[in-house]
Parts: sequence; C-alpha cells; structure tokens
Amino acid sequence: MVISRLLKLGWHGGQALGLAALLATCTAGLAQTASKAFAIQESERLLPQARSQSLPPETIAALKRDVMEPFLSAPRIVDAAQYAAAPRVVAGPENRGIMAAGDRIFARSSGQNPATLTAGAGGDWSIYRDARTLKDPVTGASLGLQAQLVGHARLLSGEGSEPAGGEDKEATVVVPAALELRHTLQEIRVGDRLFPRTQARWQDIVPQWPTRPVRARVVSIYGNAVHNAGQNQIVVIDQGTTHGIEPGHVLGIERRADLRKDASDTQQPLMRMPTAANGVAMVFLCFDTLSYALLTRVTDSVRVGDQLARP
Repeated sequence: MVISRLLKLGWHGGQALGLAALLATCTAGLAQTASKAFAIQESERLLPQARSQSLPPETIAALKRDVMEPFLSAPRIVDAAQYAAAPRVVAGPENRGIMAAGDRIFARSSGQNPATLTAGAGGDWSIYRDARTLKDPVTGASLGLQAQLVGHARLLSGEGSEPAGGEDKEATVVVPAALELRHTLQEIRVGDRLFPRTQARWQDIVPQWPTRPVRARVVSIYGNAVHNAGQNQIVVIDQGTTHGIEPGHVLGIERRADLRKDASDTQQPLMRMPTAANGVAMVFLCFDTLSYALLTRVTDSVRVGDQLARP
C-alpha cells in the first residue's frame, strides 16, 4: 500500500522500495521498545508477618550538670582522727550560738593540727557536722565517717596569739581566726568542723564502663532519714580509688536477695529470692574506700545492701 501511494506521487520504483523498507524498520524498532516499556512485571505478594531489625548499640547517658552540681563537693568522707583534728567553730557574733549567711564566725585549729587557719592556708572553707559512721552492710566493719555539709565561709584573718597584758609579761591569749559565712545550707553552730573547700571538677566526669570486674554494695543513701532511693538520688558504695573505682564508671544495679517465708507450705521454709536487675548508676565522686554514685535509671527503689556490678 505504501509503495503504490509513493508511485502515484511520482516516486521511481527503486526510491519507493528503499523508503518503504526504511519505514518498516523504524516501525518494528518502535514496537519493540514500547513492548519493553509497558511490559507487565510480575509482582511480589507480601503477607503480614513479624519482621526483625537490629537496634543501635546502647549508649551511656551523660550526667546532667544541673542535677549533679550541688553534690560535686557536698559529701565528705573522713576518718575519726581527721574529723577530730579539723578546725572548729568556737564563737559567733555577740556570743550567739547559731549563725547564718553574712555573719562573722570565729574558729580555732586543734592541738593536733596547729596553725591550719593561717592567712596563707587558703581562703575558702567548707563547714561540716554530724559525722556518722558508714558500715559494711555484710560484715558491719566501719568504712569511714560521712560528714554533712552545712555551709561555706571565707577566711578573713588567721589565728594566732598576742600578749595578755598585765603583770605577767609572758602571758599570752589566743586570737581565733575570723571567717565570713558566704553560703549556708543550715544554721552554723559552735563545734562545727571546717575543711578546705574543694572545687567541683565537672570536666573529669566522662561516662565509661569499668575495665575490670566490679562487685560493690550500697552502704548508705545520701540525705537525712532516707531509707529508699529513686532516680536522680545519690548512694554511697563500699568501693573507692583503692579498688580501682573512678569518676564516670557506670555500674549495673542488682536488687538485694531477700529472705521470705513460703506461705503456701505448712512448714513455711525460708526462701532466698533471686537477684534482679534494677537500673544503672554512675560514680561521680571517689574517696579511698567509698564512692558516691548517681542513680541515672532505676525500675524499683534502691536499698542498702543492693549490689552493683559492671554491666
């Protein structure tokens, strides 16, 4: 049909045959391309089923500065000899027995540690009281004294002595050191003890797993009249720098194994309940034999005697 129409238009026979062949070739190529483009692909049928996906590795949450800052220099662990030898508050203004921020207090060093409150001994001091003994929950052995922070003071003048005057030319009188109360958490009383103030070192607290196995116990809950601790509270554990504990160590908490009676048995035998994972704590302040840790995540209350171990 194509060739007859070309001949009617005046094309020669050879020209008409060549053009007709070219048109046939192009038409076949276009048909083959279109068939590939619009071919119906076989689809995959999906059925409802459980599908697994790997989770990202668990990371250690960093401590929040606003939560930790009040505790970085608050606790202090000392032995009985250190506490007895620490300088003590001996008087307040106008013979008052209770002082507050802004007041001037007077203090003396003990005979076992003379001239501590001299002008060159350092200007900032922390004031503590009510040192109580921390004991091992298993053996009952004393692990140290925990003193309670009650305030901070700045040294104004050092202690010394001066001639008493009068007939005895060699007689002297004691001149106590003078300090100004800069900040108080409780009222300051005569007999409170003074220790050099330590600066918080936040940049040193880096979350990390301990490099060796750890098996520690909670010996105390930090705070007054607290028996159970929850998230963002502080606990004292029975291991310190001598045991390899460092600030930033992350420890898993295991709930203490309780003894219970089997009420379903007529003999009611004692049962030791198995331990259970109860959260994570991070050490932030270390002493020789004791450390302080923040409960960063807990599922149940933490009690004295609960264990901590490397996760």
